[in-house]
Amino acid sequence: MFRIVRAVAVVLLACVIGAYAAAAAQPPDTVEVPWPFAPASADSDLT
Repeated sequence: MFRIVRAVAVVLLACVIGAYAAAAAQPPDTVEVPWPFAPASADSDLT
């Protein structure tokens, strides 16, 4: 039983890490969250 719970936890953790890595790898103008280090050109594209 504990192995099943641990396997589910590992899969969920991998999904969270994968989603965070995919969001961090995208350019700033395609990400929904604000980027403090975004260049000025990205801000002009959003407006």
